[in-house]
Amino acid sequence: MFAQVLANLLDTHFGFQIVRLATSLAAAQCVLEQQHPELVILDLNLGDGSGLSLLESLQKAGNTTSVIVVSGYVSTFFCPEQLRPLIAAVVDKSQAFEALVNVIQQVLLQRGGGELPRIAPAAIVARLTGRERDVFALLGSGMSSKQIAAALDISVRTVETHRKHIVAKSGVCGAELLRLATLAMQAMPAAPRLLPS
Repeated sequence: MFAQVLANLLDTHFGFQIVRLATSLAAAQCVLEQQHPELVILDLNLGDGSGLSLLESLQKAGNTTSVIVVSGYVSTFFCPEQLRPLIAAVVDKSQAFEALVNVIQQVLLQRGGGELPRIAPAAIVARLTGRERDVFALLGSGMSSKQIAAALDISVRTVETHRKHIVAKSGVCGAELLRLATLAMQAMPAAPRLLPS
């Protein structure tokens, strides 16, 4: 589930070409034998074995692929010394997707891959519910959560819930979310005005 959501996010929003999604150690080894991806995002808990076995295979093959390890147990993760040069980063699975995307961007920049394409505001808006669009638009106009709550006649807690949904659907938060909301607000057509007769 996590792998599929992540693959969709990276493909749809950030323009990555996903070579293949492998949910088992055997499938992952098969992919690496057939193709040579620039970057592997590796979950340590694969259905039929440990992701460390895949790292060992990469090392034996002399592969130059960068590997980002994703785990729900980062605090207890121990990597054997000989495998450490293969690992570009270790990311906690519980972190927001934006954190993982930032790590991916750093790894690709180190490899000379250039910057990731930025998500378009229209792509975010298309994924939102009507109320989430209202909140997103008001964020773009510079309103705080308290001001949005007053404008929409809902609680601040409800606004925060909508913001969390927007973050989850967009994969961005903080200043980048506000930047996109502002761009989306500027791109919206002005509402028609009724002239007095």
